[in-house]
Amino acid sequence: MTSEAAAMMRVLNSDGSEAEMCGNGLRCVVKFLLESEGKQATEITVDTGAGPLACTGFWQDGQVADVEVNMGTPRLQRRDIPMSGAPNKECLEVDYSVGERKLSLTAVSMGNPHAIAFVPEAGAKLRTLAEAIGPTLETHIDFPQRTNVELAKIHSSSEIELVVWERGVGITQACGTGACATVVAACRAGHCKPGTEVEVRLLGGSLFIVVSPDYQSVLMRGPATHVYAGTIDLSTLTTSA
Repeated sequence: MTSEAAAMMRVLNSDGSEAEMCGNGLRCVVKFLLESEGKQATEITVDTGAGPLACTGFWQDGQVADVEVNMGTPRLQRRDIPMSGAPNKECLEVDYSVGERKLSLTAVSMGNPHAIAFVPEAGAKLRTLAEAIGPTLETHIDFPQRTNVELAKIHSSSEIELVVWERGVGITQACGTGACATVVAACRAGHCKPGTEVEVRLLGGSLFIVVSPDYQSVLMRGPATHVYAGTIDLSTLTTSA
């Protein structure tokens, strides 16, 4: 754990693989940590597989209701995604075919890999498309560590509808890093403007994303809600050889 971090977060997918980062998971961790302090602290840094990230909790009625995370610098070169091709080049609206469907893909790393395509479908049709295309793109040969897949509908320069096929998970209700990567891709393509807040509407609700004008940081803001508490007897857990 780095010296500036107050805690470290690790994330395991449902298939057992470890994710470098999870923006939604981080907001939940920050809510737990800040409320566990017993005082209305607002600032905390958490170490992740993508490095230490500065987080801010916004209190309401004695609890953290929203969390903002500085998700760091998006990485656009192929070597940083990682993906095949010229290491120093971006993958910006590159044509791919999945079955009979043609897509223009942009690749972005937010500490983990994302492949984003802007499409005309919306609503149930957008999810159906993600279910059909996601598995193939996740395991595409161009992505040696697999990739998360984002299919997005641009409704305006400040509103994007997004369905995410998450690496190692499948269709997911929300994806913080995916929302960030999608807005970065939208800014690079001219659909959105850096420095302006963009609402990303996912299946589980909205996140609010701001890409800095110099592309050196991405702010993600969204809710965190207490659902339940429990305890685990660690002695009952076993690991396979």
